[in-house]
Amino acid sequence: DYIVTATGSGGTQGGLLVGSKLFDLPGKVIAFNVCDDAAYFEKKIHEDVTLWQRRYKIDVDFQKKDINTIEGYVGPGYGLASKEVFSTIAELARTDGLFLDPVYTGKAFHGMVTEILKGKEGCMPDAGSVLFIHTGGLFGVFPQQQYFSFG
Repeated sequence: DYIVTATGSGGTQGGLLVGSKLFDLPGKVIAFNVCDDAAYFEKKIHEDVTLWQRRYKIDVDFQKKDINTIEGYVGPGYGLASKEVFSTIAELARTDGLFLDPVYTGKAFHGMVTEILKGKEGCMPDAGSVLFIHTGGLFGVFPQQQYFSFG
């Protein structure tokens, strides 16, 4: 139903959108911003995709309405995560052995879980199948380790 990622420059989000169109993937691509706002990503990704289409001669039915950026999970700012994000990261590490970073994937994963728990009130109603794209960032954990509680 959904393909979920973090977005900071728009590159991963834009690439997933183009790929999902090219290969006719059934999931809706959504991204949780870690900086800027949805309007910025709509403009940036639309420009990037237009350039890719020209450069690589790709015919993709792509419109601005396809860009779904979910706001509200940036926290205190870029590179700064909330206590809730750190708690989500610690819980996932404790229960599944999967580490997220507090700059990108932690914020996006926390946002995804929060939106799913909202049910029909969230941005991911009836989320049956969800693919979360973990883009890395493990080294982002170490500089902020004092904010974690793994107990």
